[in-house]
Amino acid sequence: MSNKPPIEVPQGAIRLNTDSQKLEFFAQDRWYEMATHTNIFDGGAGRALIFEGDGSSNKIDVINIDTQGNATDFGATHHNFDSVGGSGDRTRALCYGGGPGSATNAIEFFTISIGSAAIDFGDLTFAARQHGNACNSTRSLMCGGYPSPFGTGSAVNTIDFVTTQSTGNATDYGDLVTTGEQTMASSPTRAVGIGGYGVSASAPSGSRFAECQFITTHTLGNASEFSELEHARNDANGAGNNVRGVFLGGGQNSPLTPQTDLITFVEFASLGKPTDFGNLSAVSQSHCCTSNQVRALKNNGYYGDGQGTTNQIEYVNIATGGNAVDFGDATYTGTSSAAHCGSQGGL
Repeated sequence: MSNKPPIEVPQGAIRLNTDSQKLEFFAQDRWYEMATHTNIFDGGAGRALIFEGDGSSNKIDVINIDTQGNATDFGATHHNFDSVGGSGDRTRALCYGGGPGSATNAIEFFTISIGSAAIDFGDLTFAARQHGNACNSTRSLMCGGYPSPFGTGSAVNTIDFVTTQSTGNATDYGDLVTTGEQTMASSPTRAVGIGGYGVSASAPSGSRFAECQFITTHTLGNASEFSELEHARNDANGAGNNVRGVFLGGGQNSPLTPQTDLITFVEFASLGKPTDFGNLSAVSQSHCCTSNQVRALKNNGYYGDGQGTTNQIEYVNIATGGNAVDFGDATYTGTSSAAHCGSQGGL
């Protein structure tokens, strides 16, 4: 196909060049090839690792969020088996901290696309469990937690970070508004958390708290409060796309039921009051969540006194809202600590 335009081609016209099979546009006096982009992520779009967390093993499950179905064994284990944190980027999943006895400061990483053994990454600036997890395309952030022995008096508000594609020890990033457990959902520029467990202005003696806070992930600094929940809540684990953070289930204070089935969302750009999204199929706590750009998943969990734990995985469509529906089953029944997907909202 000739690059010479026919007579009187309008400016901005588009054509398919049948020789090169490329789209072209006409500007001034000639055709130019159009730049194109595909949103396919290295490591496989929608592939996620789930780190077990009920104290019985250190299993890792793998799922593909694009297609419903049961999880399979990843073929490798993580360094601790209780309350680890998880974050990463498109190709790596980081696992860090954890209990259950003396907490650790270890960070290790896995290649998401293959069932590789853990590789040592470095150390956190503090040893703790129950970290909040946040990331963008270059950084992984580890937010708050509890050193051992477990207790609100030992809670920390430190935010650490690493450059995900490097290795080495974490660096101090700033501080949370609260101290203790914090769960988060990420966009490419912000990480948002609602509620948590520890010490805060709404829980000065230590308990579940109501503060909602955010971090700007590409600049160092402290978290800022943007709203407050009507009822204090913890373990409202977050996931989302680059527009919305979705927070699923969790624990709450008396006279409410000890666990909740609430799903709540926050718009990353506006940071308004957290809004009702829908409900899980059952109340749940001590689960983990992850997402691709379309679906947010809740994995495993604790149903409450007398009801035990589950192997159920369920999901919601992030853009539309509504109640969760069944996705499949994990390879084990129990709680889970953390999860990371190579195409989640922060990336």
